[in-house]
Amino acid sequence: MNKIFFKSTLFLLLSSIDYFYFVNLASANIKSNFKSADLSFKSINQFDVERTNNLIAAIYGQDDRVAVLNTTQTPWNNIAKLKIKFPDGKEFVSSGAAIDSIHIITAAHNVFLKDHGGKADLNSISVSFDQDNAVNVTKIRILEGWTNDDNWEFKNNQWQPISHKDDIALLTLDRPLQDFNQVFNLKTLDHSSFSKIKINISGYPDNPKTAWKNLPLKTASGKISFIDNYQFFYNETLDTQRGQSGSPVWYFDPNTEAYNIVGIHVQGNKWFNGNFYNVATQITEEKLTLIQTWIQEDLQNYKQEEELV
Repeated sequence: MNKIFFKSTLFLLLSSIDYFYFVNLASANIKSNFKSADLSFKSINQFDVERTNNLIAAIYGQDDRVAVLNTTQTPWNNIAKLKIKFPDGKEFVSSGAAIDSIHIITAAHNVFLKDHGGKADLNSISVSFDQDNAVNVTKIRILEGWTNDDNWEFKNNQWQPISHKDDIALLTLDRPLQDFNQVFNLKTLDHSSFSKIKINISGYPDNPKTAWKNLPLKTASGKISFIDNYQFFYNETLDTQRGQSGSPVWYFDPNTEAYNIVGIHVQGNKWFNGNFYNVATQITEEKLTLIQTWIQEDLQNYKQEEELV
């Protein structure tokens, strides 16, 4: 009886999701929350970097991130912290975002690193929001371009990715998030639109001195420096740190009152064109279509299981 009720409830809940991810939200509370975490631009000429896990996190000049004190409010309650152990025993903290009640979008390198044995085991992944009890993962989907052997080279005695253009993964949870209110939408933008928005990066930086469940959520905002066909680049006030890989890169659209994810933070301190930048893998039309297909597959599986009961 409980099993039938769970699956019926889950299917009805998921089938109501708009896969173009536009939502209606309470405007007064949303705008108040958004403004309280907004950051103004500062002139920064220096940078500091922290090397971790063969990838690099970068803070440019002073640290412009701010701590989010109330993670039960929108949109902070849709940002996840992950704890993942790889086949070689190495364990890392990273970030992600809920895009519906059972799916988390994150960076592919959070769940697949060739130098640490490849794909993380499902039983070694924990997902948590604030200090709530962790939920487990039942499926990992990774863009093929990330896991392909052609994307890896053995350099300096370790396997390293050649490109981060496909550094995106989708995690399916073992059960729907309790009291979930969808906030984030996946959205594609043309190049000209990127120059008109202020983006935000929100995630859970790691701190070895702090227990995983107590790690604070931090956020920063600023403008994109430039974009190519697969990624976009940013520095100045848009600081990151180890643990923030997989953080959603998002903006708030006041016209639709939507929180739109346009990229996933994947890399820091990348040298390009005479400067250092943090990098996000862009949500392109092709990637969005594939992610929507994955989600539909999960819905279909739940429907078939319900019919068999």
